[in-house]
Order: sequence, then C-alpha cells, then structure tokens
Amino acid sequence: MGEITMKLAIPALLFSRILYCDQCNTGGNQCAPCQPFVSIILSSWILFVLPMVVVGLGVLLGKTAAVLTSAPSDFSRGTVCAVAFGNSTGLPIVLLSVISLGTPATGSMGSIDPLLRLPVYLMLYPVLQWGVGRYLLKEDEDSEKAGHSFGFRAMLEQALVPPVIAALLGLVIGVSPVRAWMVDVTWLYDGIYKLGDAAVPLNLLVLGSALSKGANFEALPIRVGVAIVLCKLVLMPLCMSLIVYGLIRIGPKDASLWLVALIVSCTPTANNVAVMAESGGQNKDAMSTAIFLQYLVAPLCVATSIAYFNMLLSSTWYLPAM
Repeated sequence: MGEITMKLAIPALLFSRILYCDQCNTGGNQCAPCQPFVSIILSSWILFVLPMVVVGLGVLLGKTAAVLTSAPSDFSRGTVCAVAFGNSTGLPIVLLSVISLGTPATGSMGSIDPLLRLPVYLMLYPVLQWGVGRYLLKEDEDSEKAGHSFGFRAMLEQALVPPVIAALLGLVIGVSPVRAWMVDVTWLYDGIYKLGDAAVPLNLLVLGSALSKGANFEALPIRVGVAIVLCKLVLMPLCMSLIVYGLIRIGPKDASLWLVALIVSCTPTANNVAVMAESGGQNKDAMSTAIFLQYLVAPLCVATSIAYFNMLLSSTWYLPAM
C-alpha cells in the first residue's frame, strides 16, 4: 500500500491539483478566473530557496540535541538527520488539502490553493535531503570520499522520486500551451484527479500501519527520543515562525505562500530517512523508534502548530494586509 501511495496516488494528487482550474461551465461570471500559472510560480520564488533555511535550522537543532543528550555513537549523526529532514510530501499534502477544504477560496489563507505552491518547495528539498543527508550520515573519515563518490547523477536518481517528478511535470505542462490540450482529454484528467483523491486516506492507512510496529527503546535512549521530538515538533515550528516573520517583510504578503513555509516545518521525520540512516552506518531501529515517538505525539503537536500558524497568519501584526 505504501508503494501505491508514493508511486501512484500522491503523484496523481500533485499533478492534478497543480493543473486544476474550475471552468464552471455556466457561461456566467459566478466563478473567479483561474490564476495565471506563471504568476503562481513567480510569486512563490521564496519557497525555492526556503529548503536551505529549513534544513540548516534542522541541522543546527539536531546537532544541539545530539550533544546535550550524549546520543549513542551509532546514532549521533542520525539524530541530526532526524531533526533536519521532515516529511515534505505525503503529510504536508494531507494537511494542506484538509486546510484548503475547510477554508473559503477568498478566506484568510489567500486566494491561491496552498497545494499549488508546494511543488516549488519540492524542487530543491529532495536534492538537499538525499545529497546533504547522505553526506551528513557518512563517517567523518569517509566524508571527503563520499563527496566525490556520490555524484550528481546519483543525487538526481535519489531526488527524483515519483511525487517530485509528478510535481515537476505538472509545472512544465502548466507553463506551456500543453495545459490547454487537457480540455480535449477531460476524461483522462478527471481519472487522474479521482485517483489523487485516494492519496489522503491511503496515506493515513500507511501511517497507522507504521505506528503499529511500536518502539525499541533499547536502540534509542528515551532522553534522545524526547530531545528529537521537542526539537522537531516544538522548536522547529517556533523558530520557523520567527524566520517567516522576517521573510514576510521582504517577500509577498499572500497567506497561502507562508502557510506552506510554516507547514513544512512542523511535520515529523520522513520515513525514508530510516533507509538513509542504515546506508550511512547509523542504527535503523533507533531511527524507526524516533519516527514512532514523533508520530505518537504528532496529533497533538501538529494540530497545535496548525492552530498557531492560523492565528499568526490571521493577525495583521504578523502578516500585514496586501
């Protein structure tokens, strides 16, 4: 089911939502005109460089947690990556989809669906996760060698996972005349759209299955696990809210843009980081336990973060009116 979600449902969701435009078929003026696609990308430029800020902050907090808790030698570098690399596809898509459903099109979250902006963030983030992440997980004496052996081609192979490919494909079609051709193949687009509707429930089923495996506190000391949870689900959102407050002063004032910037900071560690940890010589069971602990408290922490973000973005002192 996990393979179906990552390779089919989530790519279909991203692709179809990026190209979505409500044509109404009424012949009247009841529907607002669709936002020009190029303008969405240009207005979201800051999300392209934001992954460097998010990952950099995560590395700083992760190193601090590893030092203060005296993380085991077989998981000290894993602690850094557990904080630095959050779930950037499945969970943010679920959260943004739910928020969009519960918010009017012209409400406090801006006039553009936040889900349309997420692919701009995903352009660089996977490259950082699989590039910088693999570098961080290498042994110190092998770091220089890893920098040469892990070439650009290998990095692309790891970064261009199906959700990212679907998002990039949607972006390319959206800015080209090909988007107009979708009108003639509405039946095909509708099928992809319906397939994307299955992404949210499938992702929740996969998450429940992962949590059922439990934790192994022999592999990960409880003090390290608690530190990872605090850094990833509490300190990261708080720090990012301060950073975004500064970025708002130099960037666009659209709430949907900054909602994406904040949402990607409050998600637990990505599941594929466990695979990265194992390949880098770190304890995979410890990473799995760290992820389990985060998802154990995620319903409370993530819900609190979303309420906090909504309060900030609805306040004129934080986000001035456009």
